Amino acid sequence: MSIANFGMIPYGHTILGEMKFEEKNAEGCSSFEGSFKADKQQSPIVVVRRGECSFIQKVRNVEHGGGKLAIVVDEVDNENPDMIIMVDDGTGNGIQIPSILISKTDGEKLIKEYQKLTKENTEVKL
Repeated sequence: MSIANFGMIPYGHTILGEMKFEEKNAEGCSSFEGSFKADKQQSPIVVVRRGECSFIQKVRNVEHGGGKLAIVVDEVDNENPDMIIMVDDGTGNGIQIPSILISKTDGEKLIKEYQKLTKENTEVKL
């Protein structure tokens, strides 16, 4: 796992929420505007795949859509996300939510389970 060097990192805090993944915007490069509504109990934790656009654009789109945490799934098999730095491209100054990069293997497990549970109309809580 790799934590981005932009956004607000909630050190000493725990984020609990409901996982969201939108297949039609899997890379998070298009707007999620208004897609994720947080209630007082749950915060949207949005999963997007790496690729197609910058980390900054993905996380900004998640934040503008109402997400409280962005999880970026690596696109390369067997790549160690600990060795990748999600860097600010110079435009990430206003981003307020944290984001992390996880391995393709772990991310695909999350996405597969999410898709299974949403077909069963079950909320996915992290």
